[in-house]
Amino acid sequence: MIPEDKMHTEELKTLENKFQGIDLFIERGKLYLQKGDFQLAKGELAKAIEINPDHDVAHFEMANAALRMKDDAVAQEEYKKTLELNPHFFYAALELGKLLYYKAKRTDL
Repeated sequence: MIPEDKMHTEELKTLENKFQGIDLFIERGKLYLQKGDFQLAKGELAKAIEINPDHDVAHFEMANAALRMKDDAVAQEEYKKTLELNPHFFYAALELGKLLYYKAKRTDL
């Protein structure tokens, strides 16, 4: 069995061989999200957004990171930005709807 640190390093190297530029930052952000390292994910996604503030997928993944960090306000803002950039981004609309629904349910209690 491969140790987790070595596996993590190998996954990052694979991404670096496969992607470049903004796509590399987004893919690394997604990998960190999967690994549960939300701060690193957020950092990588922030770099992607800095390169291209109009990249809908970067904003979508940033919203996912914020949601995992229980920062509903940032998640909501990022999902809305995603939909502003791409009104047909189904999963952004779905996640925003779920977020707003559960936010409303919490305030009803």
